[in-house]
Amino acid sequence: MSVITVQNNFTHGELSREGFSRFDTDLYRRAAATLSNVFIKPLGQAERRFGTKYIATITASEDQYRIWGFEYDENESYVLVFTNNNIAVYWQDSFQVNIVTTYTGAQVSSLRFAQTNNLLIITHPDHAPAQLVRGVTVLLWTLSNISFINPPAHDFDKDYNAYTFTLSSAAVGSGRTLTSSTAVFDADDVGGIFQGLGDLTTTQLGAARITAVPAGPYPVTTCTVTITSTFSSTFTTGVKGDQCLLAEPAWTSARGYPISCAFHQARLVFGGAKALPQTVFMSKPDDFFNFDIGTGQDDDAIQVTLATHKRNNIRNIVSTTTLQVFTGTTEFSTQSNTFSGVTPSNIAFNVQSNIGSSNVTPFIYDGATLFVANGGKKIQEFRFDPNSQYYQSENVSILSPQVIDDPVDATVNLENSVNQASYYFVVNADGTLGVYQSIEAENIRAWTKSSTEGEFKRVVAVGNEVFFLVKRTINSVDVTYLEKGTFDFTMDSFITQTFGGGATTITGLTHLEGETVNVIADGYLLENRTVASGRIIIERSSEEVTVGIPYTSSIQLLPIEVMTQSGPSAYLKKRLNRIFIDYYLSLAIKINDEFIIPHLQFGPSVLDVIPPAKTGLYETTIVYGWDARQQIKLSQELPLPMTVLGVGLEVEV
Repeated sequence: MSVITVQNNFTHGELSREGFSRFDTDLYRRAAATLSNVFIKPLGQAERRFGTKYIATITASEDQYRIWGFEYDENESYVLVFTNNNIAVYWQDSFQVNIVTTYTGAQVSSLRFAQTNNLLIITHPDHAPAQLVRGVTVLLWTLSNISFINPPAHDFDKDYNAYTFTLSSAAVGSGRTLTSSTAVFDADDVGGIFQGLGDLTTTQLGAARITAVPAGPYPVTTCTVTITSTFSSTFTTGVKGDQCLLAEPAWTSARGYPISCAFHQARLVFGGAKALPQTVFMSKPDDFFNFDIGTGQDDDAIQVTLATHKRNNIRNIVSTTTLQVFTGTTEFSTQSNTFSGVTPSNIAFNVQSNIGSSNVTPFIYDGATLFVANGGKKIQEFRFDPNSQYYQSENVSILSPQVIDDPVDATVNLENSVNQASYYFVVNADGTLGVYQSIEAENIRAWTKSSTEGEFKRVVAVGNEVFFLVKRTINSVDVTYLEKGTFDFTMDSFITQTFGGGATTITGLTHLEGETVNVIADGYLLENRTVASGRIIIERSSEEVTVGIPYTSSIQLLPIEVMTQSGPSAYLKKRLNRIFIDYYLSLAIKINDEFIIPHLQFGPSVLDVIPPAKTGLYETTIVYGWDARQQIKLSQELPLPMTVLGVGLEVEV
């Protein structure tokens, strides 16, 4: 008996081998055994992935680099490559300028970033928070430590409850003297705060910023303060220590600096620090460098510690309609119904889930926040549930765990006029690339895996383009390249050169020395060449030549399963009789490495004409033996277009 089965989309992506027996579910009809070097488009078609354009060679020790973006305006975006004590700035695929930094190569992988307008905030636990600003031209950049108007402060368990304090004046102003009955002040208190808290029947009773402490030996009994909020006249003499707050700056070289940063509701937010790993710091609204908590008014700064039964060291913070905080054990969020914005009086971080996040930066995608779970074996989707009014954390890689392998970096590349789809990329520790296409409303959740001759090491989306740092072994030497993903050509680390009047000797290929490369000349695909002495020789004089590293795209279907009158045929021997390939704008698709969908034409009218990409339905009759686990593989080795819409199989059971 012959039966025809059809698969017309791949919207569930690459399915784990452990799922091969789930032929009873819909996902079996929408998944594949492997999807290598292909992207899944919104309608479910599988398309050959983009190629990568060579931009520059990066000088750095392995893994001692970081890549980020700087978006100056809608039309001007920059790629920033962080290496030892340096930031290399690239614009329009060209190097622009180096910026000297104090971040060592070993530290750059721990950098975190947040941008608003022309201001990029950079944090690292061993460095004071910094700001990077682009000047009036592309060559003018300023990197400097942030000069805080009022840095945040914290009481690091000083024991002063039994002491008494006296102020020389209760009025707002500078140069006031604060005196303690017992020596308690030291040099670390400069920049800290002194507040009157009052007793159980009173409210906030004034605030002051410590501006100077006399020379030691420390501790000493006096310091100079600037009063920022008037103290009660009865609160100036002999005030008990248990009615006060004496706090030193929260961030110092001794205490450490913030780990992560974000902008949220017009506030600059920092998360965690070495000495305060569970604390969130939020600036005053529209006053990013002012962290004065004042007396708790709506426009004062905010300082909150995540206190639960677990140790919640902050790793990342993300601003959406709420402020999300990701720690090594727990996921938190502010209230979803705070429409007027967070304030000192309404701020609260509620536990949402207990998965735990890795250090990889989370990204907003398809209406949710994607983060790498602690342990690096799964990707979690953090999505708000309007029914429960809480965020739910779901493992979105559960069907494709083989695609995820201890990710070291991630990004989201938004839809544009070229790729017409958004993707979430994760760079795995083994150098492969996990690619996720999700449209929640259409039940599309498709993972594929990409690889290159070498290893993907870092990734960032800048504007609507995606860039990679790629480790390659060229002429027996390990190198790191900055490359850009582009559908212009489907080969890797390619360059395109133009030659007025044409050329047959193509030079400028030192970054591909010793490589066997694809060659496209004036639109024609030529035979592969091997680069020697930075050049190749081609057989036809050409004005535009593109040369790059080959890769193979492939789709291996799940074992054939058809329904018979007596039930599923999964474990019965079957024979494949015919294959139907529905393809779109494609050339040179192989079937089981044997049959190739014809793409060449013959006759006088087609001589010296570039073969056009074709759309159609290809049918082939083949004879294979009887097998219970027959699988079909479609592949493409050439740098030509390939889009598979669907596959039909005529099977005899």
